[in-house]
Amino acid sequence: IGQVGRIDIEMASRFGYVIKPLAIGAELEDGSLDLRVHPALVPISSVLSSIGGVLNVVVLEGAMLGPCLLSGHGAGALPTAMSVVSDIVDVSRNLLTGASGRVPQRAWRGEHLVRRRVRDPGEHACRWYLRFSVLDRPGVLARIAGVLGAFDVSIERMVQQGREAQSDAPVQVVMLTHEAREANIRHALRECQMLTGIVEPSRALRIEEP
Repeated sequence: IGQVGRIDIEMASRFGYVIKPLAIGAELEDGSLDLRVHPALVPISSVLSSIGGVLNVVVLEGAMLGPCLLSGHGAGALPTAMSVVSDIVDVSRNLLTGASGRVPQRAWRGEHLVRRRVRDPGEHACRWYLRFSVLDRPGVLARIAGVLGAFDVSIERMVQQGREAQSDAPVQVVMLTHEAREANIRHALRECQMLTGIVEPSRALRIEEP
């Protein structure tokens, strides 16, 4: 989150997105788990875009249930106090009954539990928001596009900030990509960082479209 700047929020809005911190867990078709925590662009039309302030939201999706959304206060004086008091009451009841816990820690017996492979983040594929801080010189964009293409990263849309007259200040170039593997994106950004004309670390944010 610390790497997300005002320019990213403004550019995301320009493309029809807002930036939200997400924690994602999903079972994949091969039985492995996709576990990720990161900020991401979500469409303004998404329910997630309206969640802000002290509100948190959990979105569940099951084979029979379908999508289900739970929202409530996740911060603030009263919600925090409620959680603390609830824990104290729970611990007190356990002490009075001599039980370590009245509710099982897991819903499945040990013999039914199996180890799941957690998918390497580099295997994840999605659309991406990329931002480059560059000197407004001939050939810079062509070199960036060439590196991205070499790593199978295809550009869907691009916006470049205008440069003030008689100014050598860097300009911001923002790209939205087609679906690309995270490993390819990371390798491409490392290569781009060595190009002449890029003056600051590049930014990459995933685009999640629930």
